[in-house]
Amino acid sequence: MPFTFTRLDIPDVILVEPRCFRDERGFFLETYKHSAFIEGGISEPFVQTNHSHSMRGVLRGLHYQAPPMAQGKLVGAIHGRIFDVGVDLRKGSPTYGQWVGETLAGDAPRYLYIPPGFAHGFCVLSATADLVYQVTAEYAAATAFGGGGDSLCLRSSRLSREVTDMSPWLIALIAVAALLIGGGGYFSHVVLYPKTWEVQASYDYVVEAGQLNPKQWEAWPKEEVRIQSPHGYSLFGIYLPQPASKKTVIIVHGISFTLYGSVKYVEMFYRRGFNVLLVDLRHHGRSGGPNTTFGLEEKYDLQAWVDWALERSGERGGEGCRVGMHGESLGAATVLQHAAIDPRVAFVVADCPYASAFDEFAYRFRADYHLPPFPWIHIANLISKARANFAFEAAAPIATISEVTTPIFFIHGADDDYIPPEASRALYVAKRRGVRKIWLAPNAAHAESLIKNPAAYDRRVGEFLDEIGMG
Repeated sequence: MPFTFTRLDIPDVILVEPRCFRDERGFFLETYKHSAFIEGGISEPFVQTNHSHSMRGVLRGLHYQAPPMAQGKLVGAIHGRIFDVGVDLRKGSPTYGQWVGETLAGDAPRYLYIPPGFAHGFCVLSATADLVYQVTAEYAAATAFGGGGDSLCLRSSRLSREVTDMSPWLIALIAVAALLIGGGGYFSHVVLYPKTWEVQASYDYVVEAGQLNPKQWEAWPKEEVRIQSPHGYSLFGIYLPQPASKKTVIIVHGISFTLYGSVKYVEMFYRRGFNVLLVDLRHHGRSGGPNTTFGLEEKYDLQAWVDWALERSGERGGEGCRVGMHGESLGAATVLQHAAIDPRVAFVVADCPYASAFDEFAYRFRADYHLPPFPWIHIANLISKARANFAFEAAAPIATISEVTTPIFFIHGADDDYIPPEASRALYVAKRRGVRKIWLAPNAAHAESLIKNPAAYDRRVGEFLDEIGMG
């Protein structure tokens, strides 16, 4: 069958996923086939097709047509991304007043069938979005209510007798709650389950970007390492040993990438006699783990890696083994959180860290979706606590940095607009104990400090290591 039909929590609402045929020319799929839809439980014929174009943050709905002109809808996004909601207004239905929602996106074609008797609305999550949807009854103004634009305009005088006893304010409340909870749930999903790079694709990317020289990479002696996380899943790393060296640096990558994003930092440490251990964070690369927690749980995985590195380098002479950390972006914030619980860490180089995951999420929400963080982030936070026991505010290096005595070198691109350099400035000011240094790399955006300033980066890291006796 060219379609998969999945009944949602309200069984009459059906998610339709077409079979997509892709090749080098593009793709082909069927958007509707009468016989297949009947077999999938959708028997009503469609009599009108509509096209809606909206900007980011626009909320359209709830729209409803009462009997005898009640509309069923087959909704799909052909461009952009929306959160689409249906609310059951069928009197006598066991799911009366309940709602379901799904994210629909043009780059992952699928459709939501919302049957007659439901109100329908959506919120735009991308810069723009185009919807094409078919309906089972033509538009009839006399039986319709709902608003366009950003409104929830409910013209209750147009409701039929079958819904007049349901307060328009209640319908509005259901709509707002559905869209807020749905939007919060969507953002919670983005946080907990970020779309991560495939391992080979990440390798190919850094090679093409000139951040990994395949000949040099192959020339370095290295070994693959797998250890057990304290949380029970497998962790993956690549170890580049030095003969007789008792000092090791663990390098941690940024969000959604793999350990191959850390290879660009290897040479400066390897040349200075360090064993180098590149690691995949949990839920990234070849490491396991159910979700990402932005350092909250990952810091305990780093403890396990320090255990391994000390044991491995200790095989070469016992006393005097030392382990430092380098992290980029998410990796930087993670190594800072780890330093707060593990006094064995000899030093930290934190390149473009965030000071607080909650504050960074609020900043990114405003920048990416052009919406106010409240109440979306707060709802997403509550949902994340319920889903994964992860509270955004708990992943905050700024909360513990004042007690960290480990020497720390904060590095941040001066032109970083993904995690603004104010985060590193705040962390630098808050660190009151032990050695601290900060450098805002000129002309560098997010995670570009080494790329745009290779000589200065190498020199400044070398000076920091010399100052603390690790050069």
